[in-house]
Amino acid sequence: MIARLLLVTGLVLACWPSLLAIPEPPPPVARYEIRAEIDPEARRLVGREVVSWTNTAATAAGELRFHLYLNAFRNARSTWMRERDNLPKKNRPAWGGIDVVRVEDLEGSAWPEPWEIIAPDDGNPDDRTVMRVALPEPVPPGESISLVLEFEVRFPGIWARTGQEGAYIAGAQWFPSVGVFEGEPAGWNCHQFHAFTEFYADFSEYRVTLVLPDRYRGRVAATGTLVEEREDEQGRYVAVYHAWGVHDFAWFADPNFVVRRRRFVGAEHRDPRAEARWLQILGDEIASEELALGDVEVELYLQPAHLHLEDRHFKAVFGGLEWFGRALGAYPFDEVRVVDPPRLGRRSRGMEYPQLFTAGAQILSPEGRQSPEGVVTHEFGHQYFQGLLASNEFEYAFLDEGFNVFAEASARMATLGPDLLVSSFGPLPYPRRPVVRMDVPAGPLGAVAGLGSGRWLGLGQGRLFSWFLLRPELSWERAERSFPWPQRAQWLEVYGLDRVNRPGFTYPNFLAYRMHTYRLTALTLESYRRAAGDAAMMRALRRYFRRNVWRHPRPGDFIVAAAEVHRELSRRDEGLRGPLFDRLDPSAYFHQVWDTPGWVDFSVASVRCPGKGDGDAQQEADAARSCQVLVRRQGPWKLPVTIEVHYEGGLVERLIWSGEQSWLRFEGFGSRPVVAVVVDPERNWVFDIDLSNNGWRRQPRRESRWRLILATFQQALQQLVGIGSFGG
Repeated sequence: MIARLLLVTGLVLACWPSLLAIPEPPPPVARYEIRAEIDPEARRLVGREVVSWTNTAATAAGELRFHLYLNAFRNARSTWMRERDNLPKKNRPAWGGIDVVRVEDLEGSAWPEPWEIIAPDDGNPDDRTVMRVALPEPVPPGESISLVLEFEVRFPGIWARTGQEGAYIAGAQWFPSVGVFEGEPAGWNCHQFHAFTEFYADFSEYRVTLVLPDRYRGRVAATGTLVEEREDEQGRYVAVYHAWGVHDFAWFADPNFVVRRRRFVGAEHRDPRAEARWLQILGDEIASEELALGDVEVELYLQPAHLHLEDRHFKAVFGGLEWFGRALGAYPFDEVRVVDPPRLGRRSRGMEYPQLFTAGAQILSPEGRQSPEGVVTHEFGHQYFQGLLASNEFEYAFLDEGFNVFAEASARMATLGPDLLVSSFGPLPYPRRPVVRMDVPAGPLGAVAGLGSGRWLGLGQGRLFSWFLLRPELSWERAERSFPWPQRAQWLEVYGLDRVNRPGFTYPNFLAYRMHTYRLTALTLESYRRAAGDAAMMRALRRYFRRNVWRHPRPGDFIVAAAEVHRELSRRDEGLRGPLFDRLDPSAYFHQVWDTPGWVDFSVASVRCPGKGDGDAQQEADAARSCQVLVRRQGPWKLPVTIEVHYEGGLVERLIWSGEQSWLRFEGFGSRPVVAVVVDPERNWVFDIDLSNNGWRRQPRRESRWRLILATFQQALQQLVGIGSFGG
């Protein structure tokens, strides 16, 4: 069996596309040959797994450790269940789990050493998600060992990502999978299944045989390439898949799937304008031939009720292949599959696996809403962030989720355009129609809009007002919910609570995990892009990706790449630098915003200008003095910021403050009266917790005040507008 895998592997490497920027995958750490017979009526799977594992560390391994993820849903006492804080209160899914019933050697003899369930993270005796198998003798570096595991699965209902509901089966994290051996002193990195984290595994090779009732024929989506289909002697459907260069194997089956296929032909998606832009941004990081995109077979497994969304699914996948292919490197596999789960299986929506991901669609979905396009683009992005950069999602979840939110947002804006706001009336969505438009002048003064800090509304400068003011539908933003403003509004719920760089399962709750891992990480990357420039950010991202593809990167790997690119750009390419490039140290910046809990709030504290003289000598002398401006920085994060001062007559003065101290007082230019002051006019620091106090205007525009007051009622009025829109 292992010899057969080696033969197929050689054929795969011989056919690996030579034009791609991404190199071929390394030799597999583990080779799996799995046969699984599935009985959907009994919710049962009987499996046999032959695994050959190679020790790639520098020290010998005296044991093997396996993940048994499905046991998180065995009962209410597992660590996953104890940690989860948003479990359904009624209609809870059924329990299920996985049992390894026998371990043996390749000759069929019982394994000579003991194997047992352990809980290395929290010692929970009721958690059965990690298994340890002792070895007859240690496996030296570079050597391999093979064993056979017989196991049985009872599919749980779908609590999260995996399980069975009706005839729909989500086969994710369904088999005993080897952890990651990191040598001394770390040993085995094989965490229990936690509620706030995902997975970590080595790149491996899989040959998986799935046996299902015949009604599933042609309606199975899986990782890898379908290499054989047949009918067995009992009339069952047999599908054989081979996957190489992946760190997991997942499959989904539903007799109701409607399968659609389209081929992405890279040569048909050449865009000279986009390619020229990428060559300018990436510079020496890329050669023009590396912008070539490969051909990919895209398979879509739709629910019958969602056939009208077929084109939109394909458009989003094709857009992802284009953007990620140019930014990082052409997608290296021949196929990718998209699964549309049914409503009963909705808890398996929006999940990523190698060469396969689940989306999530609704029957009523206006195109401007970018649903399902948003989730399709996000999950496709995971083919790169964690699919090809196999970061440790237990310990560094932000390296895949946060980075992917940033990349996905860029891809969506480039290929789909802005994400329009959509409200709902009951279950029915409808596009927003702004009731009150906050028309303001273009440029930096538009950011001030004469609103001051909001004190005149009696709302002060608290988080509620800041959140409210930055809701795009309630202020001067366009009627969009495009990145980064929704992410910023969500992060404000927990700002300053914790740091980004910490194991995901150690956050106090799911909200804190999600806001730091997804939202804040993406905001820090977007802020760096705005402050340092597109070239600094995207060259660093591409260098980080190219160095660590097919590996397990850590936060320091990206920081090193960012620092190198910054040094190189500082010696040339002045036109590609962002407004704060010269004041930024990438290492200090990312260590600060990732390793320390914090926040920042820049504000214009006061502007004092002398009055006009009336002939008195002292008053004339006072009037000749400059205006005094006081700017403050609150919060532990120390960041440079641009300050823009506007004077009568149209004169504009710009200065950059280091932000090292908590305040800065300075005098204006000569005796010209100051008419407006704006801190961070380009909105580089999108995680500034209160943007309403970033500006001062000598004469607030009275009409803007009334428009904001009226806009506060817009949410309720939108419902009435929505009702009326159904008739037209």
